[in-house]
Amino acid sequence: MATIYRNKEKERLLDLSCGTVPYAAPEVCAGGKYRGPPIDVWSSGIVLVAMLTGELPWDRASESSYAYLQWLENNNLDENPWRKMDFRALCMLRRIVTDNVNRRATIEQIKTDPWYTHNYGKLEMTYGRPLKRARFADENSPDCNISSTQQAHAVSTTKRRHLETPYKVAHVERQNASFSQPTRTEDLLLTQNIDMSQNNTNLLERMVCRMTRFCTKFDVPTSYRQLIHASEHAGYEVRQTADNRLLVTFREVSMMITLYSLKTESRVMVDFRRSRGDGIQFKKMFLEVRNRMNDSICVDGQNFLEDCGYVPRKPQFVRDA
Repeated sequence: MATIYRNKEKERLLDLSCGTVPYAAPEVCAGGKYRGPPIDVWSSGIVLVAMLTGELPWDRASESSYAYLQWLENNNLDENPWRKMDFRALCMLRRIVTDNVNRRATIEQIKTDPWYTHNYGKLEMTYGRPLKRARFADENSPDCNISSTQQAHAVSTTKRRHLETPYKVAHVERQNASFSQPTRTEDLLLTQNIDMSQNNTNLLERMVCRMTRFCTKFDVPTSYRQLIHASEHAGYEVRQTADNRLLVTFREVSMMITLYSLKTESRVMVDFRRSRGDGIQFKKMFLEVRNRMNDSICVDGQNFLEDCGYVPRKPQFVRDA
């Protein structure tokens, strides 16, 4: 977003490059002077893309990004993230996320756009008790129910185009990455098994509930090799930092994969944590590795992780009659 560009009704040009790169407008990435309001509109558009689709369209709005160039040429509308949104939203984003500053929509124009003025109905959300309090309670405790009246329709297109090109990732210098989530309890367990027979309720209560976990059918060494294979075939750089830990890097994002042996359950829990970079890109990396590990994932293990509170329970989506 822009810095202060108006003082006492007088607008000034800006020349400071600030903010997170994937959200920055092309004129900011290019350097030089630029107006504040248009780049705020652009950044808001990228935020909307992330909210509607769960991913960012590109790493940088510049000629160095193939995905960005394809967007300018209208060549990737049948690719993610654009195919995940309905036609009305896509049309409005075409007015917002344009490299032509003079044609970029203003706030006033956005407020009159059909997507903005459309009546989507009433969205009601009812939440149950927090998972950390409810996971040992009655199995009939209410889960999170979300009612929605709107279902997005993908934009129909003629054919798919492969937009991703090979990209050599930079080497991560530091082995001890700093994480963005609480890790104190789990860091104590990196080199030992989790002994469920001890019935350590306090330990379970302190474990951080996270979506980026799953259980495998195999032991730690086998799962370890499979994770290396899946990550490398996804185009990621892999470093083995311990017998049960991997540091996986792709472009500006890196994540730590740690394997935990659950003794009494005869399962291996795989934990993914972001060590640096954009959170949405980290989630994409996690999903890519998990999908490649699909044949090795223990289905019953998901229920076990939910019961223990290691992962959140899936919400139930209820549509109004």
